[in-house]
Amino acid sequence: MKTKLITSLAATMATFVISANAAVINVNIRNTGSPTTTTNPGYGLWGEGAKTWNVSQSSSGTDLVDSNNIDTTVDYAFTVWGNGNGNGSWGSDVLTNNGRYGANDNTTVHTLTLSQLNAGMDYELIFYFADNFPNQTMTAQGAGPDTFGESKITTGGTTYTEGDTGVFHYFNNVTADGSGDITVLASGAGYETITGFQLRAIPEPTTTALLGLGGLALILRRRK
Repeated sequence: MKTKLITSLAATMATFVISANAAVINVNIRNTGSPTTTTNPGYGLWGEGAKTWNVSQSSSGTDLVDSNNIDTTVDYAFTVWGNGNGNGSWGSDVLTNNGRYGANDNTTVHTLTLSQLNAGMDYELIFYFADNFPNQTMTAQGAGPDTFGESKITTGGTTYTEGDTGVFHYFNNVTADGSGDITVLASGAGYETITGFQLRAIPEPTTTALLGLGGLALILRRRK
């Protein structure tokens, strides 16, 4: 009976943790078409192909929906980016091609701002590009510079490396500022065209623990 209780508790805690970290904001940047939402425009490294994506060629977007098709207040805006279209592709799905908004100089700083986030919360962020230009450098607020080859992500049994098997930039533990904004800066040679990005919150340890305790209380109550 004790083993059964422990097993049930573990399963409950796992369920709550997964639920707390399940919602992702997916944005697929296209070079044609009107803003819309759709399922399965591209899987991304977080396996969100069967979930909802925001699809747009606009330099800004407001009130994005999350992967569960739930409205959020999150906005994005590209600033001082060129409107070059990129049709290159390094992957097998449409997320990796037909991008928009590139940068091709070593002096101008190009900015992407994500706003209306939870102030002080930590996030993970992945950017996707149509072409491999390893001279591009991106800096996410509070995360330091990110260059190709530093990060690896394993998903679906495959390991992707920046600038190698996948063209992306990955940032971990990026904290939204007091206004709920995350700012990403980019510069460098090479017309690296953005095809999309994914954003998800990192649950706080205290939140996860409280969810687990709630699951334990529910199990004990049912046993009485």
